[in-house]
Amino acid sequence: MIGNAERAWRSRSVRVVFLTASLAAFLAMSLFAQSDAEFMRANQAYAQGHFKEAIDGYEALVRSGRWNANLFYDLGNAYFRTSDFGRAILNYERALALERHHPEATANLQMARDEAHALERKLHERIRQLGATDIELIGPAPCFVRKVRGEYRWQIVLKGTEPHDVLRDFLLPLGWRVDVDPMDLL
Repeated sequence: MIGNAERAWRSRSVRVVFLTASLAAFLAMSLFAQSDAEFMRANQAYAQGHFKEAIDGYEALVRSGRWNANLFYDLGNAYFRTSDFGRAILNYERALALERHHPEATANLQMARDEAHALERKLHERIRQLGATDIELIGPAPCFVRKVRGEYRWQIVLKGTEPHDVLRDFLLPLGWRVDVDPMDLL
């Protein structure tokens, strides 16, 4: 038989568990509401054409661990609009890793890859114009070390006796830069 003291203890235990669960649910909802508000602010910045501000907002959400396919898709779009195709590709791939059948991410990933391949075609044309038959072009491809000092990297390698001639007076698209004699190509 259960005594009055034991019933009171059980009743208090149930109340404590209920209050603890309610508090945890409230805190979780508050965090989700906050991240939803941050996501909406980043989307609003994107819609207004403030892509750098949108990137900052999306990246803050990524750092907070609130990952989902749409967050990476939107981040990829913001990077694409700033012509940072390497980061766009990375984030479309992240979206697809979380949701394999995300048709928008699949389509935009292809567009971003097409932009990288357009640079490859321009460089091949430049090599042909110069008659630099000893220059070999490799890539574009992700770098082995994909991120250095906060920068995600893709690479196009020019291999030959005078590869710098190919780049002389060649305008690189935004987001691309030249690394002469890199430490490694892994």
